[in-house]
Amino acid sequence: MFTLPYYLPQNLNKCIISESKTLEKNSLIYAQGEKPKEFYFLKQGLVGLYHSLENGKETLTRLYHANEYFGFRTIFSETSYHCSAKVLMEADIVRIFPGNHANFIANNPDFSCYLMKQLSNELLMQNTE
Repeated sequence: MFTLPYYLPQNLNKCIISESKTLEKNSLIYAQGEKPKEFYFLKQGLVGLYHSLENGKETLTRLYHANEYFGFRTIFSETSYHCSAKVLMEADIVRIFPGNHANFIANNPDFSCYLMKQLSNELLMQNTE
């Protein structure tokens, strides 16, 4: 697994950042098919992304660990969530509301590069599994 030095949410500009919230195991963070309004920073814990199949079965597609961001691909692609996010181990999560996407990206160029690196590493990991 590739580890990036993490970028703290409080360093972000032109967005609204929630207080950290502790969620219990099995809590649903967002559901497949919902429209996103925010993305997330996992301060601690473990979050799983699950894709629901038409027959009702769920497939675990990705795990997120402490100091990782998730949910940003969907918000910036302006689509609905393709998976549900569930807490697998008690988690402290920060919600980030970027507002206007173009302004957010323009005002956070280092963070935008950070997210591109995270995406690239996720794609690389998918191709090596």
